[in-house]
Amino acid sequence: MTSVRQAPARINVGAYLSGVPFAVWTIVGGIMAGYVVLAVGERPTRWLMFLLAGAVAATVITLAGQLRRQLMVYFVISLSLNVNYYLTQPEQLLFIGNSSPTYFSIPLVLLPAFALAVWAVLESIAGRRRIRYGFPLTKFALFVLAAAFVSTMASKVRRYGIYAMAEMLEFIFIYLVALNTVRTRRDFVLVLRLLLFTLAVQCTAFLLQTATGSVFTLTGQVFRSSEGVVRASGTVGVNPASYAGFIEPLLFIAFALWRTRGSGISPAWTGGLVAVASTTLILTLDRTAWVTLPLGLFVVEILCRRRRLARPLTVGTQVAIATVALLVAVGVTPLILPRLFARHSDDWTTRKDLMRIAFNMIVANPIIGVGPGAYPFHIRQYLPRGIGNWLWVVHNQYLLILAEGGIIGLAAWLAWFRAGFRQALAATKTHTVQYQAFAIGCVAGVVGIAWEYMLNAFPSFCCSALLWFLFGVLVSGNELYGPAAQVADEPTAERTASLAMHQVPLAAS
Repeated sequence: MTSVRQAPARINVGAYLSGVPFAVWTIVGGIMAGYVVLAVGERPTRWLMFLLAGAVAATVITLAGQLRRQLMVYFVISLSLNVNYYLTQPEQLLFIGNSSPTYFSIPLVLLPAFALAVWAVLESIAGRRRIRYGFPLTKFALFVLAAAFVSTMASKVRRYGIYAMAEMLEFIFIYLVALNTVRTRRDFVLVLRLLLFTLAVQCTAFLLQTATGSVFTLTGQVFRSSEGVVRASGTVGVNPASYAGFIEPLLFIAFALWRTRGSGISPAWTGGLVAVASTTLILTLDRTAWVTLPLGLFVVEILCRRRRLARPLTVGTQVAIATVALLVAVGVTPLILPRLFARHSDDWTTRKDLMRIAFNMIVANPIIGVGPGAYPFHIRQYLPRGIGNWLWVVHNQYLLILAEGGIIGLAAWLAWFRAGFRQALAATKTHTVQYQAFAIGCVAGVVGIAWEYMLNAFPSFCCSALLWFLFGVLVSGNELYGPAAQVADEPTAERTASLAMHQVPLAAS
C-alpha cells in the first residue's frame, strides 16, 4: 500500500483578506487617513474626529445592507447635523437677534429625505404601497402655513416671512418622509436604534468639546473659551440651548426603554445613555434644561407605572443609581457652581422687560401679528418706559408666535402641537412594549419642549426637524401598532371561532 504525500497547504492571503468584512476595512482606512492628516498635514484635531465619524457612519450604513435602509440611516443621522447648502447669501444678523431664518438653504437632511421620497413615489406607481399624507397632523400644519402666508402678505418685512415659510415647508416634507418611510415594524426598530445611536454620538461630541475647551461646527468653525467651562453644543447648533432641546426627547426615550420591562434593548446600554446624556444636559449650564430633566423623567416614571410597564427596581439597581448620581454630582458640581450662584433676579428682570415689549406688540397687532421674522424690525416701536438697555427678541416662543402671527397664527400652531401630543399619548396605549416605551419618551419630550418654550424662542433647525420627524414616526407607528393592526396580526381565539362560525353556512350553501 503506497501512501501519497500531501503537499503542505498554502495560505491564500488574498482570499483571506477578501473575507474580512468591508466594515473593518472602512474603520482601518479611516484611522490611517486620520493619522496621515495629523502627522503629515498638521491639521487641527477636530478633522480626525470628522474622519472617524465618517468611518463609523460608513460602517453602520454598510452593515445596514439594503439601499433603502442605508438611506434611512442617512436620514436619521442627518437630523443631528447642522449643515446647510445656502441658495442665497445669509442676511447679516441683527444686533437684537433674529426670529426667523435669514436665507434660503437646503439642509443636509433633505438629501436622503428626497431620495426616500422618490423611493416612496416609485413604489406607489408600481402599486406596492400607497402614499400616506398623515392628515392627523398635516391638516394642522397646513393651517399654520396658511396663517403664516396671510401674516407675511400683510407684513412690512415680507422677505423674512418667506424665509420662514420655506423652512416650514421643509419641516412638513421631513414629517411626510418619516411617515412614508416607517412602513414596517422592522423599519421602526431600525429608526429607534438609530435615534439612540444619534444620542450617543451627540453626547460624545459634547464631552469632547467640553474636554478640549473648544466648540467646533461641521463647517470648520471653532469657538474657544478662555475662562470657565466651555458651553458645548454638539453638532446640532451653535449654543447649548440647541443641544439641550435636541437631546431631551432622545434622553427621555432612552429612559423609558430602560424603565420598562421587555423593551427588547439592553438595560445596561439605555441606562448608560441616560446617565451620560443627563450629565451633558447639566453641563450645558442651561437652567431651563435643568428643570426639564427632572420634569421629563417624572413624566416617564408616571406613565410607565400607569401603563403597568415599569420593571421593579432591585436593591442592586437602586444602589447603582445612587452611586452613579453621587459620582455625577461630585464631578459636575465644581463646574456649575458659578452658574448656580449667579444673580438670577437680573435675568428674570431682563426676560420680563422683553415680555413687556411683546405684550405691547401683541396688543397693537392682535389678529395676524407683524409677520413671521418681523419681530426685531418692530421692537423699538413698542418699548415701554423704564426698560433696561439690553434688547433682544423675546425669550418666549408662545409670545413670539402671537406677536408675529397674531391670534390666528398661535391658534393654528397650538392645534398642530396638540395633535402631535395626542398621537404620542395614543401610542402609549398600544400593546407592544418597545413602541409604548418610545411613545412614553415622546410624551415626556413634548412636555419638556412645551416648558422650554416658556423661556426660550426660535429653536434651531435640528431641534424642530427632530420634533417633526418624531411626529411622523408616531403617526405611522399608530397604524402599525394600533388596535386594528393588533387584531390583524395577532387574532384572538374568539376571533378565530367567530370566523369559523361564519364559514359553516357559506360551505353548506
